[in-house]
Amino acid sequence: MSWETLVVSTLEIAPGVPEETKATIVEDFEGVLETDLIWDDQHKEYKVSHINWMSHVREEDIKKCHEKHKRHI
Repeated sequence: MSWETLVVSTLEIAPGVPEETKATIVEDFEGVLETDLIWDDQHKEYKVSHINWMSHVREEDIKKCHEKHKRHI
């Protein structure tokens, strides 16, 4: 049995953040969300959508990732 959740969201990285830091932020969020973040060039933000989660993706892990990077997003 799996639990499924659909989330539609965006992630905006602050202007001036170094490319290496941006890459780390994206990689970390892709890891905890278990999905690819899609760059939206028109809006200059990442899109998060169509996530089919299994029960091992945890809110706690997402919050930790957010806390780690919140000064840049």
